[in-house]
Amino acid sequence: RIALDPAAAMARAAEKIGYERARTRTGQALLMNGVDHVEPHAAIPALIEHLSAEPDQRARHSTLPAYVAAVRAAVEAAKPALEVVVGELRGGTDYANLLPGVLSARVYLKQQNAEAQSLLESYAEPLAVFASITDPTYRYPSGELRHAWKLLLQNHPHDSICGCSIDAVHEENMTRFARARQVAAAICGGAMDTIADAVPAPPAGVVRAVVVNTDAIERSRVVEAFIDLPIDSAEPWRAVDANALDRPVTFWPRGSTIAGVQAADGTPVDFQILDEYDAVHHEMSRHETPWALNVRRVHVAWWAPSIPPCGYTVFDLSIAAPVVSGTGQARATRVHDAIRGDRVEISPNEDGTFEVIDKTTGARYSRVGALEDAGDVGDEYNYCPPVHDRRVTNADAAIGGISRRADGPLRTTVRVELDLPVPRAADPDRARRSTSTIPTRIAIDATLDRGSPRVRFDVTVRNDASDHRLRMVFPTGAARIETARADTAFDVVARPARVPVPAIVTNEAPVSTAPMASFVFAGDAHAGAAVIGKGLMEYEVLDDRRSVALTLIRAVGDLSRNDLATRPSGHAGPPVATPGAQCHGTHRFAIAFEPHGPAPTAGALVASARDHTIPPRVVTARARGGTAPLTRLFLRVEGDRGGAVLSALKRAEDRPSVIVRLFNPDSADADLALVFDAPIAEAYDVDLLEERQSPLAVDGRSLRVRLAPHRIRTVELIISAGTSP
Repeated sequence: RIALDPAAAMARAAEKIGYERARTRTGQALLMNGVDHVEPHAAIPALIEHLSAEPDQRARHSTLPAYVAAVRAAVEAAKPALEVVVGELRGGTDYANLLPGVLSARVYLKQQNAEAQSLLESYAEPLAVFASITDPTYRYPSGELRHAWKLLLQNHPHDSICGCSIDAVHEENMTRFARARQVAAAICGGAMDTIADAVPAPPAGVVRAVVVNTDAIERSRVVEAFIDLPIDSAEPWRAVDANALDRPVTFWPRGSTIAGVQAADGTPVDFQILDEYDAVHHEMSRHETPWALNVRRVHVAWWAPSIPPCGYTVFDLSIAAPVVSGTGQARATRVHDAIRGDRVEISPNEDGTFEVIDKTTGARYSRVGALEDAGDVGDEYNYCPPVHDRRVTNADAAIGGISRRADGPLRTTVRVELDLPVPRAADPDRARRSTSTIPTRIAIDATLDRGSPRVRFDVTVRNDASDHRLRMVFPTGAARIETARADTAFDVVARPARVPVPAIVTNEAPVSTAPMASFVFAGDAHAGAAVIGKGLMEYEVLDDRRSVALTLIRAVGDLSRNDLATRPSGHAGPPVATPGAQCHGTHRFAIAFEPHGPAPTAGALVASARDHTIPPRVVTARARGGTAPLTRLFLRVEGDRGGAVLSALKRAEDRPSVIVRLFNPDSADADLALVFDAPIAEAYDVDLLEERQSPLAVDGRSLRVRLAPHRIRTVELIISAGTSP
């Protein structure tokens, strides 16, 4: 920041220059000027002139690219001995604050962002490409996608997505997230309907479900969907012109339900009715106002032995009167009986935690999903424990009940309900928490699906307490954890399990909490575990070096404070009260726990996380006259794919070609063939701005791509004339 007094401005600049002079190996020093909410200072040109008048130095108003170019030129000319810096530059002890508490401030924002971003990049964009290939008349929704992305990006300034602004800003964030999700969901719905309309109509007495996989890996898994069976009109006074409807409506006898499921080749597959109830559905059409229908809504799951990558397959659901006893009916079990899956076994404990056995290795993981609540007298930027605190855990909880919510051939769910007696708030002196407690009501649904290597935890928390941090703890089965691996935007990074804290902290205390995009893996050479979360960005390997904690809620009441033991440098922002950051209300979290033997590759970890966070989507085929195949692949990634991950499949921003982006988190090359479901006329390597770099050789519908370790590669495909991207 520039001081208003010229002498003070010179003194402050001289101090910073002296600090940088001692650090530079090239004679180049960068002085960053500016701060949030402050306009450019009119005194800067005069300050630059005075600094340049000093001996042995010259100052200029510059740019970051110019600074980098000057450093490179100096290195080339003088070839000084350079320090090698390895890692993520996550230290805040010496120079600038890291402010790591923003990873868990207002977690609800991170969850909304993950949902909206996933809808856009993992569903809406690839589905729109699939629809373009399916029907050449389909209008690719470029404008709608651009609008949704702009809404999402408006929530990405650092104070917004980090949750470290005033409450009004974050209320507006939630509005933008909702608008972005609404647009993305509409794009998904339109593209899915286009794909389903091309599929042949089902025979009488059947609902045809089209299951679409937008990932580049074939899936064998349980698929679930809500299937609406129209019974009659909820507006009996209204005459609806059937010709004005986009798709015909088939009415079913009252009491109808799903009685069987067959794969595309006619093979029966196991299914399970998870729930069914009466509801009202509004049939949407372009040329008719919404039509309210009474429907029987069936929540059904079935086994999908093969869902093609970047493609779809159909399943036929036979509709009939309900069967008194049959597939999907609950078995006589005790709630504490073990749930035995193909690869994992799980059973609830009396204290609300779970025992998990990896059936591949025989390893037992005890007290999985334990809860831990601790005080937090910090602010939106930094966690800070009270001087005196007592952690609240499952040992303090009042168990309200343990029950089976689903019990069938494909899915079993155990629900644990408990009240955690959390101190109401910090005491006025902030040295400890109140002796008065308030029950934090928590429901945990632990679900095991057939074929799944992981246990899914759906957690609902009613938080009415303040000044605390609630975490869920997962054992890794390892004797000792030295490093943990977590995913980032285009890679998987390894970090030390614990970061030591020096005896004296002058700026900001280093922390062992660290970021993750969707998963963290920790273990040793013999055993480990991955924890997957959607929109949960903060983990920590605990002091025991055997377990990992995932932050669910960090509740604080101030944007910034200047009395934090973890940040003795003082304020990091304006001292504004932020009651919304206490995160009162009901919160829901989706987490998965996956035990492992020897450490898996980075690519395998990413693939497993994506299987959990990007499940297939389902739509019913209702149009007449479709001729498309019952199973179809729009894009295949063949060859020695290694750990290659499909990051984007979309149309180019300014031209009608297809963009395919992949990255390789592994340490070995991936030698791939991209096989497209349309003739490719030309292909190019492009950068992240989609600017062409070099042409690629094409062989009909395919091209070879080599992906080096820890690299991103973006390819543009120009589809031959007469076909649509």
